Amino acid sequence: MIEIKIGKQIWLTENLSANSFANGDPIPEAETAEQWEEANRTHSPCYCENESDYGKLYNWYAVIDPRGLAPKGWKIPTAEDWKVLIQACGKSEDASNKLKCPDSWAFGRATKPNGFNALPGGCCNDGMVFYDQHHWGCWWSSTNVDDLDAVAVNMSDEFDGMCTADDNKGYGLSVRCLKEHKV
Repeated sequence: MIEIKIGKQIWLTENLSANSFANGDPIPEAETAEQWEEANRTHSPCYCENESDYGKLYNWYAVIDPRGLAPKGWKIPTAEDWKVLIQACGKSEDASNKLKCPDSWAFGRATKPNGFNALPGGCCNDGMVFYDQHHWGCWWSSTNVDDLDAVAVNMSDEFDGMCTADDNKGYGLSVRCLKEHKV
């Protein structure tokens, strides 16, 4: 695992591609729309394959599963952790240009890459339809909003900047891990 320090945080430089939880239990893979929808209907963790370089896409139930999605010593960042990262890169408009992986986005390019290597993995919706690959990067936070939504962080090749949004827990989004701080 390659890591990078940005401000006072240490991040992994690639999207998570785990097929088992930190305790060794397998994460169920949804290979069909029916399997994806059933997992989300029952609030069960699952992932679906994405393009290999982009890591897997996980539903939010995998993100918050008590068996741990992040590798040992790492965590799924909160919405506040993502805000700290964005602030460490300057303004929101500057953050996406520093965090994007060079030459991986369809239109937008990283103008001042810092090694974070954000990739446009797109999303997977409730019907396991993949969309916005090569155009959007969407990452889960561990921050809950309500019964339907959780906070995610997004960036696009069509505009500069990063934003947080309330996304449906049944969507498949990328996951990026942050090193845990021992107090």
